[in-house]
Amino acid sequence: MADASFPVVGQADASRAAKIAIANVYVPIEEAQKLAAASSQVQSVSPFSPADVNLLFIKADQEKITNLASALRTIVGQKATIGTPESFLKLLGSFFALSDKLTMAASLIAVIVAVLIAFKTMAGNIAERAREIGVLKAVGWTNRNVVSQLLAESVQCFLAGIFGRGAGKAERTYYSGTVGATVPIDFLLTSKPQFN
Repeated sequence: MADASFPVVGQADASRAAKIAIANVYVPIEEAQKLAAASSQVQSVSPFSPADVNLLFIKADQEKITNLASALRTIVGQKATIGTPESFLKLLGSFFALSDKLTMAASLIAVIVAVLIAFKTMAGNIAERAREIGVLKAVGWTNRNVVSQLLAESVQCFLAGIFGRGAGKAERTYYSGTVGATVPIDFLLTSKPQFN
């Protein structure tokens, strides 16, 4: 890197998932500071002098994080960004609120479309069954009997859908308890670094 050779002394697997934006290369802090100060890309994002430290992890008790963050703020001032679980929550809170609103809007649109499709299907079903309805009326059925028959069939379909939904939820509950998957989270979003 930067026309300098570094011996490989080991490998660190920070995460099981591949990360494009993170190099996962660890070098002595003095060398990293020199490389960052010499990099025009780093300098274009944020001014960086050779004496600067790019990232510092502090392991702290969960109950003391707020006091520690305020103490660090008085020591380093505004020159550093101090990240705590609460600061990430504040940062991502508006995103999650917007995501919730968009999800609610999409769900509402989906319900309206489903109701319209159900009405269209029922109207098409009645149009297709016009001959059958005519035969029923010819043998003495009243309009009320025909409507009751069509309504009973619709209720049966509705109950079948409810049963299917319940069976799907039961299956999901069963499989979510027996089949698991881990989703790696970027170490900057967790309260503790995940170095192995």
